[in-house]
Order: sequence, then structure tokens, then C-alpha cells
Amino acid sequence: MKVKEGIVVGEWTIVKKIGRNQHRQSIWLCRCSCGNEKGVVQSNLTSAKSTNCGCKRGKSLIKHNLIHHELYRRWSDMKTRCYNQKCIGYDNYGGRGIKVCDEWRSDFEAFYTWAMCNGYRDGLSIDRKNNDGNYEPGNCRWVTKCDQRNNRRNTIYVQYQGKSKPLAVLCIELKLDYHIVKDRLRQNWKLEKAISEPIKRKGVS
Repeated sequence: MKVKEGIVVGEWTIVKKIGRNQHRQSIWLCRCSCGNEKGVVQSNLTSAKSTNCGCKRGKSLIKHNLIHHELYRRWSDMKTRCYNQKCIGYDNYGGRGIKVCDEWRSDFEAFYTWAMCNGYRDGLSIDRKNNDGNYEPGNCRWVTKCDQRNNRRNTIYVQYQGKSKPLAVLCIELKLDYHIVKDRLRQNWKLEKAISEPIKRKGVS
């Protein structure tokens, strides 16, 4: 298809060429049937990847009741952490340069489809395999809250019986107070002593 003024692509009517992006791709101003106007990359028009401003997607969400799905909240929260500087957790996400891939950021249904095909179920949280990487299909998975805690940047790992494991997990297995053991290690106690020394409790002789 030859892109030019007046051509209709889906709900778009091409108005005029308005420039090029950083990759030297032509950008055309398009007017949606709902009245919204937006600049669209030419290749997205010729491949029909872009056919409207997003108004049809919104209707689809309402039609299928997805806007009330738990995943919609997860999707919104994910974007808030990365792009809303007023968000409490922004410093650990957007403030560190963590982003949401273009595929998910602009299309909830794409995120929903990925989630349902990759193990999502109620009670699981989205987790980035590489904590310095972005929210994108190849770097995300669905895990329990415990697994997610163990993947945090500040998780303390220790060597116990020849294996590396999160200190929190070890304390659960040994029925120890995690905070006390952690404080002992920060005081340069050896692990063996930190987990074997009796814990003196206030008011108990």
C-alpha cells in the first residue's frame, strides 16, 4: 500500500506527513473516526499494526469486562511505579530507569494475553528475573510473594551446608528470628554462631 494523504487505514484517515523519527522513518498525522489525531509511523500503517487511536481497544475492554479484572490493576500499578514520580515506590523503579516495554505500556490486552499464557493465577505477583531489567515478556514471570521477596536486590544470601540460600528462607526453616540473625551478621558474627547462639529475650532469666 502506498501511503498518502486521504488514504483510509482501518479507522485512520491519513491527513499529512509531519516528519521523521530518530530512525528516519516517516511519520504521518492521522485522524481517527472518533476525531482524535495522532502521529503514526508509516511502517505501522502499511502493516496495519496501527488502525485506530486506541478507542476501539477501550470499547473491547469494557465489552469483555477486562477493565475490572485483577490483571488490569496489576498493569496500572506496574506503569505507575515506572512513570509516576509521586508514587512511593518510584525511586526503586522509574527512578532507576526501569521501564515498561512499548508492547505492554500502550496495550493492556497484550499484557493480559501474555499473562494468561504464562502461568498467571490469583495470588501470584509479576516479577522481573533481572532486577535491573525492564518489564517485558522475556524478563518477567509470575511468582509467589515469597519468591518475589527472595529476588529483591537487598535479599541477603548465605552459604549453609554447601548451598546458597536467602537468609529469610533459612530462618524460616530453622525457626529463628530473621531480624535478630540479620543484625548479628551485620555485627560481623559468623553464620554458624549467629544461628546457634541462644536468643536472650527481655524479661526472661
